[in-house]
Amino acid sequence: MGILPAQEVLSLEKALEFAATQNPQIKSAGILVEIAGNSENPGAAGLYPRISATGAGGYSNNNTRLEFAQANQPPIEVDGAQSYTYSAGIGMTYTLFDGLGNVYTLRQRQAEHDRSLVDFQIAFEGVMSACINQYYEVARLQLLNEINSENLNISLDRFKREEIRAEMGTSSSFDLLSAKVDLSNDSLSLVQTETELRLAKRNLNRTLGRSAEINFFTNTEVELAVIPEIEVLLGDAEKSNAALSRARQESKISEYANKAAASDFWPQLDLNAGYNYNAQENEVGLLLFNQTQGANAGLNLRWDLFNGNVNHIRKANAQLNIQNANIQLADQELGLKQQVLNAKDLHENALFSLQIALRNVKTANLSFTRATELYNLGQIDNTQFREAQLNKAQAENQRNNAAFIAKLAETELKRLTGQLFTLTTLTN
Repeated sequence: MGILPAQEVLSLEKALEFAATQNPQIKSAGILVEIAGNSENPGAAGLYPRISATGAGGYSNNNTRLEFAQANQPPIEVDGAQSYTYSAGIGMTYTLFDGLGNVYTLRQRQAEHDRSLVDFQIAFEGVMSACINQYYEVARLQLLNEINSENLNISLDRFKREEIRAEMGTSSSFDLLSAKVDLSNDSLSLVQTETELRLAKRNLNRTLGRSAEINFFTNTEVELAVIPEIEVLLGDAEKSNAALSRARQESKISEYANKAAASDFWPQLDLNAGYNYNAQENEVGLLLFNQTQGANAGLNLRWDLFNGNVNHIRKANAQLNIQNANIQLADQELGLKQQVLNAKDLHENALFSLQIALRNVKTANLSFTRATELYNLGQIDNTQFREAQLNKAQAENQRNNAAFIAKLAETELKRLTGQLFTLTTLTN
């Protein structure tokens, strides 16, 4: 299958670059990292003082009558007496002690930010892994398309030969019908493969964050890396696997949440300070103008002796969350070991299958070349020629599949061991 000059030849490196910068899942995960980073601010955890400014003004208009105790003081009666009030102030409240709840809340927020970085790595590696899988699926279907196209050409040539032989009376109608059926089957196979190839390209375009209509070709060569021994793989997975790191972060977060919940049983001591200004103007009354201003400070102690067992429930749930996080961590460790062992076995099996397939391709090609010579000489029938043709196509397809399976198993091992893309790479 020829590649048209106007169509893009997309390299794997370029595909990964597209996915890293344009994939919506990666963009969304990056935003969540920013949100978590904003939330780990000490002020959000209550470690900074709270400063607020207040201001108020009031007006009243009342019918007022004042009668005095002194006999010589006549009553005062004013309709529509007006009065004005003004106040302004600035105040500060700072929590001196709350059982270290604010400290543990900050540490919990910091651990949550670290977890968001791991979540970003998981999302990034997941998208990159999907991109690699989809890229090689397009490559596999391209090769399969070439095999089916070659099969179609062989069957078309055979059908034309049988037509000529039938016209010359040297071939039976059965041979012509058999050639026609095989030609139809090969045409159908090519149409199906072309459809699967278009769908695979659209899937990859979606992962790359670009329009589904963009057409392209991929490189079909597969370079296989040397995979370390299983002991090295398990050690790398223990240190660098993103899912395991996340489980550890969850355990740490639950520990801090438990300590923050324990702080609810301690009293809270707040320091209050401020500066206030108050003024009042009256049209009638004993005081026509009153003004106060000045600073103030004080301590406020609050200790919840009983609040409906809310604190006890929060503490009990925090301890249960610790147990759950530890269970999940232990399960993740067991599951990771299983996944690494499985991926290693799949990789080794694919490499072994690839070696067998490479030998089979050589044998099948030689067999088909010989079968073509004998068929042209009329020394073998249609069935024998078709069998050699299908054996050749099957051997080539098995070789391609084994190579791609080995590459995907290699990619999975790199993802499981944290080697696919390190966090340093992601944040650069």
